[in-house]
Amino acid sequence: FTRDLYQIAETWPDKPHNQLVELLSTTGMLGLGLYLLLLFLLLKQLFLNKEDKTNQLLIAGLSAYIIQNMFVFDTVGAMITFFLLIGLINSFDKSQTKDRFKNNILRNFLIFFSVVFSFLLIINLHFPNTKKDIGVIADESKQEYNQALNSGKASQTEIDKLFDRSINQYKQAINKHPLRTRYWYGLSRVYLLKSVAEGSPIDPKGIEATKKTIELAPNRTEAQLSEVFILKQSGDETGAIKLAEEIHNSYTSDAEASWVLAGLYYEVGRTDEAAVLGINSIQNNITLQNKDSLNWLLDYFVKQNDYNKVVIIYKKMITIEPDNLALLPNLATAYALSGQKEKAIETANLLLQKDPNSKPLVDAF
Repeated sequence: FTRDLYQIAETWPDKPHNQLVELLSTTGMLGLGLYLLLLFLLLKQLFLNKEDKTNQLLIAGLSAYIIQNMFVFDTVGAMITFFLLIGLINSFDKSQTKDRFKNNILRNFLIFFSVVFSFLLIINLHFPNTKKDIGVIADESKQEYNQALNSGKASQTEIDKLFDRSINQYKQAINKHPLRTRYWYGLSRVYLLKSVAEGSPIDPKGIEATKKTIELAPNRTEAQLSEVFILKQSGDETGAIKLAEEIHNSYTSDAEASWVLAGLYYEVGRTDEAAVLGINSIQNNITLQNKDSLNWLLDYFVKQNDYNKVVIIYKKMITIEPDNLALLPNLATAYALSGQKEKAIETANLLLQKDPNSKPLVDAF
């Protein structure tokens, strides 16, 4: 992935998008060698009778499969196609006889391969693995930990348990998949959340996880922004701003990079610059977990009497807390103050639709 792609894709790729590299990295030289042997035997059999039109079609089909696998990785659909090609190649091979069948290396190899594959398929169908991947469980625990920190309702004991559980699960995931970048990033985020919540420097283990994330995925902004928070939590506010500015200048349309820099500017009193970056982040669809993180930006534009921007902020708050009906009257008021009367009435009617008890308030509005 390039830096530009990382700005619009939230996935953490762990596939090389090349079947040969995939097999080499996951099955070693033995697995890659067997795969290449299979392809060689198939092509050899086809070219023994290459004048046959049916064989020419099969050569084209197999060649297309091989070429496309240079740029992707095998999926279930592609593998089924491959197995069908193997079957077709053998069924249309008119040069073989029953006597030669016993000595046919390809067919013996395919029989063995088919038996093993069928056995594994039957086992998988009858005994499906419904257990969640430990990495998925760790991500869910991190989310629970973050929610507990933001809710203000969880006890310190509950928060500590969620922290320990998240850390342990990410460590298990990393032990299982040591090169899977998103697990290192998740581990670093848990340490960072704890650091921010307690107002203390980040744990050295969190710093180590952040560095590992950057090592594995140097083009991702998430890990680089974690480094910004490490500097901030350690008291180096100037260094944090400098690094955040470098990241923002490299990824000008990255909403998270703009939001982090906006927060740093606001804390040092550069409110005008912070407000511009903050509203740009919202317009670039920044993902936020807590609507209260927008309060400073809302207060700024209310004082500026810029109610068009206030509308944008309230709409963002509603996407974060769609069931918070208390936000609708504020949005309707912001619409009215910005001169958008039709939108204001529409929002007031939406409030009435969701909460019939608000009729007196809506009528008065």
